[in-house]
Amino acid sequence: MVCERWNRKLGGSAPSVQSGSGVGSLTLSANTLSLSGYAFSGWATSNGSTTVAYADQGSVSITSNTTLNLYPVWTANTYTVTYDGNSNTSGSVPSAGSATYGSSFTVSANSGSLVRSGYSFSGWNTVANGSGTSFAAGSSSTWSIASNTTLYAVWGALPGAPTIGTPTAGSSQVTVTWTAPASNGGSAITDYVVEYSSDAGSTWTTFSDAVSTTTSSIVTGLTNGIAYKFRVSAKNANGTGSASSASVSRTPTGITSACSTGALSGDPYQVDIGGSPSNEVCSKAFDNNTSTKFINWGGTSQSNGTNSAG
Repeated sequence: MVCERWNRKLGGSAPSVQSGSGVGSLTLSANTLSLSGYAFSGWATSNGSTTVAYADQGSVSITSNTTLNLYPVWTANTYTVTYDGNSNTSGSVPSAGSATYGSSFTVSANSGSLVRSGYSFSGWNTVANGSGTSFAAGSSSTWSIASNTTLYAVWGALPGAPTIGTPTAGSSQVTVTWTAPASNGGSAITDYVVEYSSDAGSTWTTFSDAVSTTTSSIVTGLTNGIAYKFRVSAKNANGTGSASSASVSRTPTGITSACSTGALSGDPYQVDIGGSPSNEVCSKAFDNNTSTKFINWGGTSQSNGTNSAG
């Protein structure tokens, strides 16, 4: 007597028990079992064995009256995983991969530098609209999809560009204002990134300030006498959007002072104006607004240009 047994949640039903008498052979019934993600390989004679003793519809030799229990042997299927840029505007999709059902598979990172204008790449999904199974880029997990699969790039909408205002210069600082972007990308704006440039916009430096959703910022730590341009970007949960256009240039204003000693001829100066002390050390200053040089004698500050030299 031949019995087919199984211990997994299978589709179909086991072939009927077969019996025979005498010495001879018995042809096994065709397999009617199925297991998602696996292919039937044949029959083993012990539970859990991966060694096929009898092929599907194979022949069993009967030498005595005995019971033979047979167990299905399953081989995991291998599936092709391809990638789709899902409306990307530049870059290329990763090469296809092979995933074996029930085994670890590593989803590709954004190796082809996919870009979609106005969006941020955030991983992969089995459905183009993101409603299927999600995979983080570069992540590993047990593959459980029993079919060839296309993974679509997932894009999160970014905020639009803010509208930059006219900056106002102060001493070593400039106040920058802007208008929020027309679109927040479907997600609330969480912060603004302010940048400044001292080379007419060739290179930009991010101003380090606290997280804020206000539409103004005082950019400090600037150098008086240097012209700066400014631009602003908005951030939401998906990332940072495009920057605004560059602002008009603004030059921080104020008095920049320096003190030293030196000969009478030259700048700075050490002079004797009579009395005590014999040699007064002067300080020099330069007004960036009027391009006027001031000299303050000794320890007395003459704020209105008194004792000044042009």
